[in-house]
Amino acid sequence: MFFNRSQRSALPFALAFALGVLALASTGASAATSRTLYSFCAKSSCSDGTSPSADLTMDAAGRLYGTTAGGGSHSSGTLFRLSRKGASKWVRANLHSFCESGYPCTDGTSPAGKLVVDVLGNLYGTAVGGGRSNDGGVVFELSPNSTGWSFKILYAFCSKSDCTDGKNLHRA
Repeated sequence: MFFNRSQRSALPFALAFALGVLALASTGASAATSRTLYSFCAKSSCSDGTSPSADLTMDAAGRLYGTTAGGGSHSSGTLFRLSRKGASKWVRANLHSFCESGYPCTDGTSPAGKLVVDVLGNLYGTAVGGGRSNDGGVVFELSPNSTGWSFKILYAFCSKSDCTDGKNLHRA
């Protein structure tokens, strides 16, 4: 590559500028910090839930939603919301405790996977256990209403005696 005299005099400046940008980019990445928004209880009987394992979902208002595989009022998992309170505080609310109806847990047990939120604020997700009769897991919907939230099962897996419609993998 050939450069004329004015281009050659600008090369050291361009090289120094490029190295400076790289240095700033690398120090900016190392300056990132993380912060705990909420700490869950470590015991299986905790009402706020235990073992959050799926990614959080954010709604249009900036609230975060997630699930825990255990804990809740029946130790079968929870669906929760984290809302901002002020500039740096987050408040957790339990929206649903799984296995509310007792055994068999028709509303599901051990929710798993990331929740999906639609434009109306409805939440959709899955639970690997529970269901109507064969404990094959469920697909559920949680909808906001004037008194809080309403929970509805959209589909219970293993609804057929031979489970041709699917069943969870962690149970026989």
